[in-house]
Amino acid sequence: MRTLTALLVLLPSLLAAAAAQAIPAPASLAAGTAIKAEVVVGFDSADSQVGDLASVTTLAAVKQGGLDLPKGSTLDGQVVAVAPAADNDSKASIAVLFHSAVTPQGAQVPIHAVIVSLELKAAKPSIFDRLGRGGLGRRGGGERGGRRSDSGGSSHPEQIAVRVPANAATAGSVLSNQEGNFWIFPKTKLTLRVVAAAKRSSSPGR
Repeated sequence: MRTLTALLVLLPSLLAAAAAQAIPAPASLAAGTAIKAEVVVGFDSADSQVGDLASVTTLAAVKQGGLDLPKGSTLDGQVVAVAPAADNDSKASIAVLFHSAVTPQGAQVPIHAVIVSLELKAAKPSIFDRLGRGGLGRRGGGERGGRRSDSGGSSHPEQIAVRVPANAATAGSVLSNQEGNFWIFPKTKLTLRVVAAAKRSSSPGR
């Protein structure tokens, strides 16, 4: 009788332990995983503000540990720090951190990823610039305020440096230019790196 009573007392704990072992650990992208992407919503050191959206779309699928991040997934992030230049002879910087991913099917994946490199080229001004609207540094003149580009790139492609600090998982990576403000336009290609594990979310939709 005592043995039966003891088993009945332990049964809930045994069932809970068995259920926990039956549930597989969520898939994740390991820290250090590289993601090739293209800018959708650009940003700049002149007009962007802390909390502003930055968005990219993946150019190739990433498959790892049971998690599939297809080509065309959207990674959303935000500006976490910005220091505009006072003039063309002073330093400007902006820090950006990507914190979520959404697959084309609507599955959400929490993620912490930062920019580690940019494939920069000199940006070609858009028709709006050629018509004299939306000059450098003027909010409202472009996709993110300031100059727009039809083909991606940057206003200072040969001068922008990228630094990934030790606390990048919360502070993002820092883009800087020693000679004034700069713009990262839509369609600019870049490489992101995961700096903290990304776990699969069970909630579809954005």
